[in-house]
Amino acid sequence: MTVDAAAFASQGWRFVRASRAMARRQVTAEEATTYVSAASQGRSGRFLRNLDALVWPHPTSPARRLLEWAGLDRRAVIDLVESTGLEGALEQLRDGGVHVSYEESLGQVPARRGSATFDFRPEDFSNPCVRADYLTATSGSRSGGTPARSNFAYMRRNAIGVAVELATWGVHGAPSAVWMPAFPGGGLGMVLQLTAAGNPPDRWFSQIPLDLEGVASRKRAANRILALGGRVLRTWPPPPEFAPMSDPDTVLGWAEATLAAHRRAYLLAYTSSAARLGLVAADRRVSLDGLVILVVGEPFTPAKIAAVGASGASVIDGYGFVPEAVVACTCPESGDLIHLWDHELALITRDRQRLDGETVKALCWTSLAEDAPRVLLNVENDDYGVVSRDETPCSCLMGRLGMRTRIAGIRGMSKVVAAGINVPGEVFVRLAEVALPSRFGGGPTDFQFVEEECDGSTAVVLRIDPRLGDVDADAALRAVQEALRESEAGLVAEGVWGASLRVARAAPRPTRGGKVLAYEPLPGRLTTIPPG
Repeated sequence: MTVDAAAFASQGWRFVRASRAMARRQVTAEEATTYVSAASQGRSGRFLRNLDALVWPHPTSPARRLLEWAGLDRRAVIDLVESTGLEGALEQLRDGGVHVSYEESLGQVPARRGSATFDFRPEDFSNPCVRADYLTATSGSRSGGTPARSNFAYMRRNAIGVAVELATWGVHGAPSAVWMPAFPGGGLGMVLQLTAAGNPPDRWFSQIPLDLEGVASRKRAANRILALGGRVLRTWPPPPEFAPMSDPDTVLGWAEATLAAHRRAYLLAYTSSAARLGLVAADRRVSLDGLVILVVGEPFTPAKIAAVGASGASVIDGYGFVPEAVVACTCPESGDLIHLWDHELALITRDRQRLDGETVKALCWTSLAEDAPRVLLNVENDDYGVVSRDETPCSCLMGRLGMRTRIAGIRGMSKVVAAGINVPGEVFVRLAEVALPSRFGGGPTDFQFVEEECDGSTAVVLRIDPRLGDVDADAALRAVQEALRESEAGLVAEGVWGASLRVARAAPRPTRGGKVLAYEPLPGRLTTIPPG
């Protein structure tokens, strides 16, 4: 057996043991609420204890290096927290240069503070006191992303927040399913986390086939083992079943049958997959009333909300990032705001300029869990939004347990580069999900812009799902051109793309991980759209 094969087999065995342990020791609603309530009251103390254990003893820690550069020792930070509170202290640290931009955290640019220069790498932020049980990767559209380490202890800790979310929405213990990809996707992690949270999934649907060509052979082998083991061993997670987003009949059948038997059900899915499920259910006049869907991984836009809601299902926006996983979810009392799980994280913002010159509030994260996969102190994650703190606790369960930080308007900092032109990702989202469906019918997963190479040059192609019938290609292109002319960036893009912009009658193309993005770049190009 090769070293790689041995390492892979070892990781697989750890997943098997973890699935059994999480199935045997699921988080109860009472355990979750007790923990969150206590942890919410002791945030400042946990922050200081983490500095003592994870920062001060480690000279290479990015947090320690920046604190020392700012002239702050342990006593100075304690005094700052005691005098201004946790968020106040973090804001003063930020203003004093103790923060890390997204680009600095990836090592793409050096961190310059005054006359000092720091070169950080992603692995510098890894928790030095926990064992990495498995590797995951940040999303990079069709790129491989950045490897990140995580552990099962944190997965179970994060499941406490999931359990509170489930209890808040009245579906803790309800029949559940996961509609997320098998390897190389993150479906298995979601299955394990839901199991730990008290909702072991009955079914696991994967948007990608288990033997997808181009995926590493060891990952295809793992998918076969999962499928076989799930059928043979009851202690395994349910076997992944191929259910492409374009054909959600299997998922819809599970939802119908489960709701008929139990009147409530829970589904975790990508946002675009949930939108397609809602559209198909509405077209067939199938009511999904009683189904609660947590959507993750993609922009949670009004068009997608409407698509899911048309079926009668309730939708929760689950916001998260790798490797911290889901860290916030929709408040049932105010659907346009989400509650941060601030018993495990602290969040402030920092003014940043996007490439188009607009100043936005970049999200800066600080970890509070001692077994978190990364040690974060005012570290950005490439998103921006509006952050507020409730003076009076929200009346929902999350608010009553002490979750007072709210986030709204989350979007991505980076910009799409389409055929050489910088275009805000929101432009493509607005076109694909609002402007074109309102003009030609369909929903937010029926249109997609794709970058393609033709005769040595790069062109932008508008894909229109054939299910919409005979859509006038010229009229669709005119609608795109009219929308582009509403902004300077769009005018430049229209001028550069010119006649190369064309229509293709084909279903939108999902990423290897099963997501449908409003804009799909050439394979291998690092671009982003606003994550949800």
